[in-house]
Amino acid sequence: MKRCLSVIVSSVFMLAALFSAWSMLQPRAVAAPLEITPIGTARTSGAGWTGTIQGNVTLPPGPIRPDTFVIQDTTGGLYVFVASGTGVSIPPMQLGDVVQVTGTLKDYNGLLEIDPISALAWVSTGSAPAPQVISTSATIVSATQGLLVQVSGTATWPTAQTLGADWSFSIDDGSGPVKVFVDKDTQVDLRAYTSPVSMTVIGFSGNNFNVPQIMVRYQSDARVPDTTPPTVLSAVPAASVLGVSLYKPIAATFSESLNPATVNTSTFTLVNASGPVVGTVSYEDATHLATFAPQVSLSGVTRYTATLSAGLQDVAGNPLAAPLTWWFITGLPDTVAPTIVAQAPAANASSVPLNSNIVITFSEDLKLSTVVTGNFTLVGPQGAIGWSSFAYAAGSFKVTATPATLLPMTRYTLTVGNVTDWAGNDLAGEKTWSFITQAEQALTAYHGDIHNHTSYSDGSLTPPQALAAGKAAGFDFMAITDHSYSIDDTEWANTLSAAIAATVDGQFVALRGAEYTQGAEGHINVYNTVRHPCRTNSGVGSLCDYTPNLEAGVMVDGFYHWLSITGTQALDSAGTVAQFN
Repeated sequence: MKRCLSVIVSSVFMLAALFSAWSMLQPRAVAAPLEITPIGTARTSGAGWTGTIQGNVTLPPGPIRPDTFVIQDTTGGLYVFVASGTGVSIPPMQLGDVVQVTGTLKDYNGLLEIDPISALAWVSTGSAPAPQVISTSATIVSATQGLLVQVSGTATWPTAQTLGADWSFSIDDGSGPVKVFVDKDTQVDLRAYTSPVSMTVIGFSGNNFNVPQIMVRYQSDARVPDTTPPTVLSAVPAASVLGVSLYKPIAATFSESLNPATVNTSTFTLVNASGPVVGTVSYEDATHLATFAPQVSLSGVTRYTATLSAGLQDVAGNPLAAPLTWWFITGLPDTVAPTIVAQAPAANASSVPLNSNIVITFSEDLKLSTVVTGNFTLVGPQGAIGWSSFAYAAGSFKVTATPATLLPMTRYTLTVGNVTDWAGNDLAGEKTWSFITQAEQALTAYHGDIHNHTSYSDGSLTPPQALAAGKAAGFDFMAITDHSYSIDDTEWANTLSAAIAATVDGQFVALRGAEYTQGAEGHINVYNTVRHPCRTNSGVGSLCDYTPNLEAGVMVDGFYHWLSITGTQALDSAGTVAQFN
């Protein structure tokens, strides 16, 4: 009976295996590949068209709005709006990435956009298309809607730009003006220019209430052509100087950045009576400094002539305004070794403050390649101490270094080694000394409250009354942080006035802030900002910026974008602070 049962079970398993193998050999239904429609075709179909498009990102989420972006293929471009509450989230993407969007086209006040969205996917990295160069004619701009475009012409504006507020101006190449829109969150700053000015603008070709406009994305999207030639600000050694070092390089500082390719031994030369001097030429863009370093030391008591030719150009291609030639005469060879003439802390000093810098003054200028952190060693009981900052002032022959950390009541030893002057003479004299730091200082505790609501939201008392109550309670500091969605412009200004009036140097510090609330993800306070963020787009003042977060499916990404741009605009040099509560 058991054997029979075993045979039956085995047969069942064999049949199951055969059925599984047979089913694997049968044809399976395969989902049809998603049909991608060229963007130009979708645009031609117009509002109401539904389907899938794919293109490269020309405007990523963030510079203008966190819930919008623009993609473009070879046939056209399209504005993508991801409405809240749809369950569709925007994947991370960068300029040039390939993104696929499924949805329906809508005419939004003259702007054709894809909204609502039913599917959205990042496909791959890619390259952003070059902007299409067009005229400023409203007809031409309108015909390129959706594309990344470039226009050039005369830019004019009746009202000066205010950073932190939306702004627009017109640009006209003679074919007619077109509006250029600068969203406040881009932080594109054109305040340095005066209307009218020649300008080149790159941006998204859009439309606002049936008026064509170009929307810039980045600071580099608005460029004023550079027609100013570079000039020489200074040269070292100066013209007609006697006794010049035989060992130092010849240098010139320019008024602006140069094209590095034009800074070479053909445009920066040095000669004496025997002919050209062999050397190398380098350029440091951060300081606009060009340097000629002779291959060997110059000859003593010899006249040399340096020349900067018109072949030097700035990055716009403008040649040097005026070629410069000057002469100098060298001095005698240097055989004197450098020494340390002063140091702080002094040798065997005690009670040295824990925040002290190490300052060493030498008898002469040192060769820059030897004035490096590795040649200045500070050692304590735990070993070598690194430097948090290190600088050399050639004019005063002084090294200033800040230790990464100093412990109280600790002996430290400083050693200077492998340092030379420009002639290569090694440092002579005392090179090592020690000092002892001070005893640990007592800490000072301050008492206060950085999160308080007033009658402007769901608390009590006015800001002046609340701050007065804090003072009376013995606070050293206090902040007013009413719910941002409850504060109008007048209340926002009044809160600042109350904070300024209540602050007394050395006694009491008052701060203006606001609380930004997202029910599901928490609360955060922002302090000392010019503007404040809001979770609602109605019933608030002009100084409150709407950042969506309460709608279904919407997170607080918009707030963090606001915080990184507008939230860094401070009332004063103290900066801004954000803190979860």
